Amino acid sequence: MPRMNFQYGLAVVVMVTMVLATGNAGGQTIHGRVVGTDSVAVANVLVSIPAIGRNTSTDPDGMFFIGNLTPGEYLVQFSRIGYDKTSATVAVTGRTGDNPLHVVMNANTIALNSITVTAQPQPMEVLNSSQSVSVLSESALSANAGSSPSSALDDVPGISLVHSGDFSEKPEIRGLGYQRVVILEDGIRHEYQAWDDDDSPGIDALSLKRIEVVRGPTSVLYGSDALGGVINYIHNDGTLPQRLTSAMEGELTFQGMSNNTEGAVHASVQGTTPVAEYTLYATARGAGNIETPYGSLTNTGARELNFGLSGSTQRSWGSLLLGYSRFAQHRQILAESDDNGTDEETAKPYQSTTYNRGWIAFRTRPSSTSLSVDAVLQQNEGSEFADEDASSPINNLRQRAASLDVKYYCDSLQNNSATIGLSLNG
Repeated sequence: MPRMNFQYGLAVVVMVTMVLATGNAGGQTIHGRVVGTDSVAVANVLVSIPAIGRNTSTDPDGMFFIGNLTPGEYLVQFSRIGYDKTSATVAVTGRTGDNPLHVVMNANTIALNSITVTAQPQPMEVLNSSQSVSVLSESALSANAGSSPSSALDDVPGISLVHSGDFSEKPEIRGLGYQRVVILEDGIRHEYQAWDDDDSPGIDALSLKRIEVVRGPTSVLYGSDALGGVINYIHNDGTLPQRLTSAMEGELTFQGMSNNTEGAVHASVQGTTPVAEYTLYATARGAGNIETPYGSLTNTGARELNFGLSGSTQRSWGSLLLGYSRFAQHRQILAESDDNGTDEETAKPYQSTTYNRGWIAFRTRPSSTSLSVDAVLQQNEGSEFADEDASSPINNLRQRAASLDVKYYCDSLQNNSATIGLSLNG
């Protein structure tokens, strides 16, 4: 008897399922088109009916279709990164030929898709990149501003910072750092690994507008030392910011931190003339001795004085950018203890590091083919002094580095694109 009951129950379940499937086969639909406020179709919009767990996405023409619906009233949601989420209540009846929906989505400037210029040869949306990419905007940098250009990266997935005192934070990507991570400044290689483990990238923190992080090997684009990834610190993109509303505007920024009595001031001016655009900035930063719960660490203060200038022009043939920057850092070295365990406060050793960097960037006007040329000349100097009053260093290292990157891009090769490049470093 139990066996007969089991077979009977199974037959009932199968029968009910077949009836439901037959009923849905002739069901109704919800369909329509999604556009932006400019009446342009919006693709890849997630269209969902939460009540029944049904969803689809819009095609390149903004069209969508959800079929096999029974008559009733449904709440339909529309969502896409870069747009405000919207919803509509739709009454599905048994009549055929229902009017299609026309949905208008408002662009949300806060949630616009990020564009990466680092992960691929050509700019593209982060969501379309095959690489693992994080982008920090200017607002994110302001909200997480610290004493070094890498401070804002502390909360980025896969990134860790090696701290070694004031103003010194060296980034690592997935446990790889130093010669396994390439540092770029405005897309051009920045050489800073010449000295020791204490040196952070010699880049001004308060003049940055954007940071892009590419996690994972990118040696095809940036050489064999990009095994861990790439970090691109961006001051500008070679053109005048779109927010500029007058011939000249300026910005003055103050920063203060209670720990170590640290403070900074940053000033920038940018403007336009009939033939070119220009940007100038200067930053001064200082910090006292490191404070701990057990007292102050003697001779651990630091200071910086940085400045830079750049100019660009755009013509019918393309654009040209010229720039120069100087980064100068003075970091005191923790006083050593003598045989009795007391600090030797008579001497105040310190380290001085400077980075002088000049670059030129050329871009042809975007078309089916384009050419870009980036050239940089950089001179680094690191010196250690036995005391604040010492006239000559006990160690002095100098490095000159030059790089040239030439890239030719073509997207008319039978619907395929290709980038051919040459990179020279010395």
